[in-house]
Amino acid sequence: MSAFVTPSSRASLVVALGLLVLAAGLRFSGLDTQSFWTDEGISLVFARGSASETVEMVSRDYHPPLYFLLLNGWTKLFGTGEVAVRSLSALFSLAAVLFTWAVGRRLFGAAPGWLAGLLAACSVYQLFYAQEARPYAMLACLSAASMTAYVAWLRKPGAKSVALYLLASVPLLYTQYMGFFVILCQNLHFSLGLMRGCFRERLRGWMLAELLLGASFLVWFPTFRRQFGVVEEGFWIDTPSWGDLGQISLVLLCYRWKWWSWVAFAAGAAVGMLAWWQRGRATPFEHGGPTESREEPPALFGASLVAIWFFVPIILAFVLSLKGIRVFHHRSLAMVSPAVFLVTVALCQRVPRPIGAAVFSLVLGASVATLPYYSTRVHKHNYRAAAAFVAESDTAQDEVLFEPAFFQAAFDHYHPREIPMRPPGTPPTASRVWCVIKTRWPQGQQMLRWLQGQRYRVTESKTFRLIEVHLLERP
Repeated sequence: MSAFVTPSSRASLVVALGLLVLAAGLRFSGLDTQSFWTDEGISLVFARGSASETVEMVSRDYHPPLYFLLLNGWTKLFGTGEVAVRSLSALFSLAAVLFTWAVGRRLFGAAPGWLAGLLAACSVYQLFYAQEARPYAMLACLSAASMTAYVAWLRKPGAKSVALYLLASVPLLYTQYMGFFVILCQNLHFSLGLMRGCFRERLRGWMLAELLLGASFLVWFPTFRRQFGVVEEGFWIDTPSWGDLGQISLVLLCYRWKWWSWVAFAAGAAVGMLAWWQRGRATPFEHGGPTESREEPPALFGASLVAIWFFVPIILAFVLSLKGIRVFHHRSLAMVSPAVFLVTVALCQRVPRPIGAAVFSLVLGASVATLPYYSTRVHKHNYRAAAAFVAESDTAQDEVLFEPAFFQAAFDHYHPREIPMRPPGTPPTASRVWCVIKTRWPQGQQMLRWLQGQRYRVTESKTFRLIEVHLLERP
């Protein structure tokens, strides 16, 4: 076991491959178990047509365009099935595990790096977004990649390291706007180093890198400012409570399971205990680090960086949401998830060894215990079953109405015939109407009452995951 925790290149390769196999097995198994849900249907709509059409549609939404442009090309190559479409996110999540391992190794040493990677590989939070056709797995990946490049630049400033930093950070900003929080964390950490007398010889190079990063976003800035108004004027994210702030760490670690998951918990805890006790005695990077890291800036490096990376985005998103810019949500905080695992390992290193082993084992055990709960529970809108239910008896003369209207995007993917878009409030003319509405959605119930006012009567109803389907007929 000791061969796996030395800082040698051979051991690092073995560890990386082991993490890849574990993470890939979790992320690519069951990609088609659940149907596309509402937001994934919207992703498919954005990915249709040409690249310019994708950019034009995304510009009317509240996201940057990069993920959807990649998805556009990806679906043209591999198709629009669940496995094909979600594989893009699975690959980004797989890379996020590697970058978590890489930044942890650079900050704290070889063994802490692969322990953080192990937590990332088994994270149900990351697994959830790895199996979803949305940009959040890519956000987590590029967040960790940008941090890895930032640490590499601090260790060895130069044109090559600046280029690698920009190669990771520019796509981060064009993937999800919460990526700006990652850049803010890097600047806070760099400023803290300046206050402590470190990094002064690196100030000019850092200012140049940040100037180039800002310039790269200027082309999209007018669109960003227009999209920002959507969040200011009204948004789907609720104003968070103080309880939400306290629960976000548990959400990021996904502590939720059923009673029979205790078996998985025990197995995961045992693996965690073994891994911790066999990890070796790698010296933290702040105090010298692995052999290849001994020329690095000495003070406040690893622990301070991961603490800033973890706490600042969460607190800032919470405060902004209280002020009306509602961005505090577990999906938009995906860029924090690599920091969760690094903070866990860093804290375990700084307590007596038995306590560190126990805490790490509990965290890994809880993550593993969540896996059976995740794999046996339908947690996405079940459009596949809803569309199949309608297709069993609908005809070309039937009309299908949706409330909210964007439900149609995912439903259309599974329905065998093309359903024309209907302007809101347009009375139907067919004698049979299918009504697809969100469960417990007031506007959906209003639609049903409106149709009943048009002399329609409900003759058949069925509920799927977060979806109600009603067949209404009139003489």
